Amino acid sequence: MVDFELSEFNINFGFKDRQHVELLKRQIEAGYELPIEVYEENGVYKIIDGGHAWIAYKELGKEPKNIRVLTFKDDAEKIAYSRHKNINRLQQTPVTYTKSIFQELKLRLGVEKDEEVKRILRRLYNLKYHKEKYKQNKEDEINNNIVVTVFRNEPIAWGPFTQHNLDYLDFPLWLAEMVDRGELSAAQASILNKKEVVEKLDEDTRKRLAVLLKGKSVKETEKGIDELVRFEPQIFNVWNFPSCNPLFGMDDVPGRIPGQIVQNVLHYWTREGDLVVDPMAGGGTTFNKS
Repeated sequence: MVDFELSEFNINFGFKDRQHVELLKRQIEAGYELPIEVYEENGVYKIIDGGHAWIAYKELGKEPKNIRVLTFKDDAEKIAYSRHKNINRLQQTPVTYTKSIFQELKLRLGVEKDEEVKRILRRLYNLKYHKEKYKQNKEDEINNNIVVTVFRNEPIAWGPFTQHNLDYLDFPLWLAEMVDRGELSAAQASILNKKEVVEKLDEDTRKRLAVLLKGKSVKETEKGIDELVRFEPQIFNVWNFPSCNPLFGMDDVPGRIPGQIVQNVLHYWTREGDLVVDPMAGGGTTFNKS
């Protein structure tokens, strides 16, 4: 069997979807000839698309026959090609999609760091939408042409991308993976990764909160996180809260108590590592808060 290498510019580099491989194996066994697209580099054929199909063929011990050899002008073109071949899946994985765009932009703009790409995009955005404050120079014109070209075949324009996607690169790995798996929206993750939230809540707390945020709206997420960050223990013996923090307890449980009450009780009468017992667990507010 001819052997290939998976290209480092393949969008699925380092990623293996076991379910997808099993599906492709069934298709091969049913007689389908799956395409594998490669390019030649220094005598080695590298897979730019069809990596999962190649794994399926190898596991079945069969030789693929539908091999397509492609040529590319440069590495940036390889990145763009792989992204566009997987665009439907990538629209469901916004962090991976954003990283791919940045990978291509760094090569085409001739810069090395993500922060340099962010700076260029933000400047171009200001030049377009705040013309009265900024004056375009020759470098801006060159950069603008490059950015417009990169986004010409993308499902999102560079303006909205600059507005919404840049912060995705700052997500820690665990948060980025939750977003790409669809467990949290990118908007929820952005709230959880705000500077003031990171400064106030340690990573373990934010990981627990991320689990509680599943199924919550952006509005509920914002309200719940904001209340946590701004939490100050009540100093009087009458506690008054306008509503329940939406992050804690089940909405549809009668007699649900505000999580803020539990938070005050735990603050005053427990230490870290203490055992907390709630014999009437109800909607799980104490469990969530603990």
